Amino acid sequence: MKVISFSHKLCPLSVREVFSLGEGERDRLVPYLSSHIPSLAEIVILDTCNRTELYFNDESSVREMIEGLCSYRQVSVKEYEGYMNRYQDEDAIRHLIRVICGMDSMVLGDDDIARQVKKAYGYALENGYSGHEFNIIFQRALEAAKSIKTGTGLSQTPVSVATLTAHEVLSRSEKESKVLIFGITGSMGGRIAKSLLESGRVHVTGTYRKHRNSSLPFTIHSEQTDRLSLVPFDERYEAISEADIIVSATTSPHVIVTAGEYSERCMNKNNKLFIDLAVPPDMDRDLGKIRGCTYMDIDYFEQLSRNNNSEKKRLVQASEQSIDEWTADISMDLIMRKLAGVLPDINKKILVQGGVDEMVHSLRKTQDVDVVRSIAEWLCSFASEEEK
Repeated sequence: MKVISFSHKLCPLSVREVFSLGEGERDRLVPYLSSHIPSLAEIVILDTCNRTELYFNDESSVREMIEGLCSYRQVSVKEYEGYMNRYQDEDAIRHLIRVICGMDSMVLGDDDIARQVKKAYGYALENGYSGHEFNIIFQRALEAAKSIKTGTGLSQTPVSVATLTAHEVLSRSEKESKVLIFGITGSMGGRIAKSLLESGRVHVTGTYRKHRNSSLPFTIHSEQTDRLSLVPFDERYEAISEADIIVSATTSPHVIVTAGEYSERCMNKNNKLFIDLAVPPDMDRDLGKIRGCTYMDIDYFEQLSRNNNSEKKRLVQASEQSIDEWTADISMDLIMRKLAGVLPDINKKILVQGGVDEMVHSLRKTQDVDVVRSIAEWLCSFASEEEK
C-alpha cells in the first residue's frame, strides 16, 4: 500500500482547499484516476476538514497518483508536490493506524477521525475499490486503533474540532445567547448543535435547504425543543441579524455569506462572531474587517488544541511501541496471505526439482547473507521442533 497526504501537518489552509473534495466529487475522482492509471486496483480516499489522503495499491506508482490528482484539479505538480507527505508499505500501515488513533490530527486523540476512516473504507468496499489486501489492512488498522486508544486512555478525553468549537461558543456566550449553525443537518454541525443544546445555555438555530434532507443527525430531548429552531437557508441573512454567533460547518463549494450582503441586509450588526469550519471556507473572510465582527477559520483551533495536548502527547509516545507491534502483525498477515497463494506451487516445485536441497542451494545463489542467515536459523529451529 502507498499513501499521499495533504494535511495540516504540512499544508496551510490555502493548499488544503485546493485538494479538498466537495459533495459527490469522490464519485468523479476515482473513475478519473482509474482511467489515467490502468494498474489502479484498490483505492480509499480520506477527505476531512484537515486532510485529503489517497491510499492505493502497490502496483500504482506514487508519481502516477500525484500526476493524476493534480491533473484532476488542473494544477501544476511542481507547485504542490512539496506539500505532500508520502508513505509506503509498513510506513503506510503505521501512518494509517496513527491517523485512526487521532495521533496525526490537529487535536490529538480526535475520535471523529475513526468514524471518517470507516466511512471512507466503507465507500471503497461498497463500490468495489477495496479488495483482499485493503480489507486486511483497514479492518486490522481499525481494530488496532481501538485497542491502542482503550489501552492508553487516549479515548477517555476525546476532543474534536466540533467539541472545541462548542467550547469556544459557550465561553463567549451569555445566558440565552443565540447561535446560528449552517450545516446543522451534517455530521459536524449536528455534533456542535448537540453539545450546545446539552449545555442548556443557548438558543440554537439551524438552516436547511428545502430540496435536501432536513432531518437532524441527533436526538432532541423534550427539554431542548424550546431552544432549537430551523429556518430556510434562503432566510439566512435575517437569521444572522438575530444571532450572536454564526457557525458554518457545511460542505458547500461556494461562499454562502458575503461581507457586502451582510452589510446591506442585516439590520443588527453588533458584536457578531463568525466561525468558519468549512474547507474551503464558505463565509467571506472580509466579515472580520467589519466593525464589531470577529472571524475565525478552522486553523484557529490548532492553537486551541496546543493548550491541552501535553498529557495526550505523553500518551501518544507511550503508544508508539504498540503501533509498531500492530504494524508488524498486519504486515505479517499480508505476507502470509501472499504466501498461502503460492504454497501449492512451492510444494509441486520441490517435488519436481529435487526436494528441499535444491531449494536451499537456490537460496544461496539468489539472496544476500543476512537473508540466508535468517532463513537458515528458522529452518534449523523448524527442524528441531519436528524432532521433539
